Amino acid sequence: MAQSHRFIDKVVLITGAGGGIGRATAVAFAAEGARVVATDLPGAGHDETARLITDSGGAASSRDCDVTDSHDVMTTLDRVVSTYGRIDAAFNNAGIEQSHDTVAELDDAEWHRLLSVNLTGVYL
Repeated sequence: MAQSHRFIDKVVLITGAGGGIGRATAVAFAAEGARVVATDLPGAGHDETARLITDSGGAASSRDCDVTDSHDVMTTLDRVVSTYGRIDAAFNNAGIEQSHDTVAELDDAEWHRLLSVNLTGVYL
């Protein structure tokens, strides 16, 4: 399929960009001309995602960001806007799965972690 370059000069922020769907989406946005900001927890692979994009001629940067921390999210947003002047799109991809237990078997800590990443992280 031919690339349409429909995201040329658009700034796209992607959470959970260290691998899987986040990495694939970051690469796809970059292939369409977007300037990608790949975010994830420290050491999660988002630096590698940005490198893969820039090595193939795209525009990307990476930034550590914990989507459960409102201060970290706001700092990331401020940094992206100060660097690029705006954010045109956000792909709020960061998410986690529960352990293989049933919901009834989850302890309070895991339940709160699931809600914090999968719901609050998208909200922030």
